[in-house]
Amino acid sequence: IRAAEAGQQVAALAYEKAVLAALADGERALSGYRLALEAVRTRQAALATARRSYDHQDRRFRAGDIASADLLGAERSLGDAGKSKFF
Repeated sequence: IRAAEAGQQVAALAYEKAVLAALADGERALSGYRLALEAVRTRQAALATARRSYDHQDRRFRAGDIASADLLGAERSLGDAGKSKFF
């Protein structure tokens, strides 16, 4: 009887270990997903800011307020913000 109980305990502990490992894997995956999602959101915000800046500089250039070099700088920043390792 004791041998059977010991076998059951070993099986229960192995099952518990497998469940805990699966939960840890799931937690790591969700954490990685959260980090990737935050990186995408940060990139999108930077791109939106660069677009607004470029649009503003473009309007100023068309109005004659700034030189073409200033507009090119804003265009370069927009291009840099559009480059991504995620897509």
